[in-house]
Amino acid sequence: PPPRRERGSRSLGELVEAEDAAAFALISDAPSPAAAAGGGGYAEGGAAPHGRPAAEKSELDLKADAEARAAADSLREEAVEELDLEWDESRRAMLKILQEMCSPRHLSFSRPFLSPSEAAAASPPLLTLLHVRDRVLAGELGDIFAFACAVRHVFASCYLAHGSPLNGGAVARKCERLDLVFEQVVLTLPRQVRARASAVDADCIVLGLPP
Repeated sequence: PPPRRERGSRSLGELVEAEDAAAFALISDAPSPAAAAGGGGYAEGGAAPHGRPAAEKSELDLKADAEARAAADSLREEAVEELDLEWDESRRAMLKILQEMCSPRHLSFSRPFLSPSEAAAASPPLLTLLHVRDRVLAGELGDIFAFACAVRHVFASCYLAHGSPLNGGAVARKCERLDLVFEQVVLTLPRQVRARASAVDADCIVLGLPP
């Protein structure tokens, strides 16, 4: 994967602004179906709000949206309280990180890592965070260090398969944005827990290399 300092040189806000601007440019330049057919303007009465053409979601998009939202719902407080787990400081930290990464507000870039359907459709296919979530909720991951390594393994696998965010495709850039969300939440954890989740040795460990 690219060096973490290389991926961290841009803030999450800058990444979101740049990618949204690029997406808007692509959408704005694309003719609507009505215009392409010679009718001019948009179907059903002219331009869409904010100058963006309305686009119907594909079956895969709809299914991926539902799967990603189900992942978020599985981490709601009322859902996890029913589990027979001792929610110590470390497990609470893991839950906080998962809840933020699975939040619907990050769906535009987190979905490939929360939807089995979209992950399988990627080329090469992606690892998802669902396996990490399942291990946490099953009580198999009780240590924040093991959890952080498991999350970073998902990101490292994506970078190895899809390239650096600087010269890779859309999947690598989405991975970078979710990676930044993860690291930013880690920075908000209590000092001792944050130290255990440190990335100092994690990049070597997830790749099977000595620290």
